[in-house]
Amino acid sequence: MTLANQLTVARLLLAPVVVTCVIYARFGWALAALALAGLTDAVDGAVARWRQEDSQLGALLDPLADKVLVVSAVAILAAPLEGLTVRIPAWVAVAILARDAVILLVTGAYNLAVERRDFRPTRLGKWATAVNVTGIFWILVANHLRLESAVTTIILGMMAALTALTSIQYLVRVREL
Repeated sequence: MTLANQLTVARLLLAPVVVTCVIYARFGWALAALALAGLTDAVDGAVARWRQEDSQLGALLDPLADKVLVVSAVAILAAPLEGLTVRIPAWVAVAILARDAVILLVTGAYNLAVERRDFRPTRLGKWATAVNVTGIFWILVANHLRLESAVTTIILGMMAALTALTSIQYLVRVREL
């Protein structure tokens, strides 16, 4: 397995660490795990290009690792846990989880039933992922510091808006198949 793919697998393995830290209200550790996951995300693509290690496995694992990290963190940060003082509202979490589930199911079904096809993320989709990770990071910071802020409302609004926009964009792309 290439070094780039090892970094991606490390990001996949950090998702349950983030979830476990949130469950036990260890928000500082959750932040550290999320930051490390973000570092692996920033580095794996650069390593793959630098070492000329682009692979089909990497093309599959990289977006999967992003989805697993975002989905698991969003789900746990919306849960009614005692230690959470700032949560992602259930409706925002459901919208994000539903969109990602539909993307995975439709992509998988298309690849199995029709033909193998590489669905590259759009620029808007990359923005949505970045905003979601930023939102997760902010919610963890807010819980760590026991901080209530208008910034939370703004970030959650951005997460919801980009989820809606990328859902529409995805539906348009699927219709064009």
